[in-house]
Amino acid sequence: MDDNKRFWSKTAKLYERFTRGKKSSARAYQELEQVTAAQLNHTMHVLELAAGPAMLSKAIASACATLEVTDFSPEMLAQAEKKGLPTNVTFAIADATKLQYQAGKFDAVVIANALHIMPEPVRAIKEIKRVVKADGIIIAPTFTRDHIKSHLIERLMEAIGFKTFSRWTHKTYLNFLRKQGLIVVKQKVITGHNFPISFVVCKKKNNRIR
Repeated sequence: MDDNKRFWSKTAKLYERFTRGKKSSARAYQELEQVTAAQLNHTMHVLELAAGPAMLSKAIASACATLEVTDFSPEMLAQAEKKGLPTNVTFAIADATKLQYQAGKFDAVVIANALHIMPEPVRAIKEIKRVVKADGIIIAPTFTRDHIKSHLIERLMEAIGFKTFSRWTHKTYLNFLRKQGLIVVKQKVITGHNFPISFVVCKKKNNRIR
């Protein structure tokens, strides 16, 4: 399976500067941090998948009881471990499509800006549904493509080895999540980055929405 792991490992030290370097991008990420943390509370045990260099992890950790920060790239996780995150954070190498955690272990799972770059996002959603509690939440923002500028920037990124496996718009991303048996309970589009960020909070379909 071509998961582009070599590219992510090579760019681990530069990824945050590249992704969040512009003022407008930094503001978009600050908003993403705020709306993500607002979904959590201090009783929750949270799993963060595809965390990369832990760009959201501090905000998540400040809002929950415990946080497991994971990525499939050891180099990305090494960058995350350098962040000096709070003591309620632990780290682990994990592939979102083949998780080793027991069923129903977490109150919330966060997977930010990652599903679109996974060759098998359906498998990732299946595993996320398995490890989140019956009444848990799934926070799954991701970059979408709702204007021509996004497509032009993506072509430049692909020239240096970046790969996108799912080119969703906000609407088609919501449709994808619903097809995986999820109910979208909150959504918004965060702008300011090169790509819009579709912020989405879901519950499993067989849950009662409170």
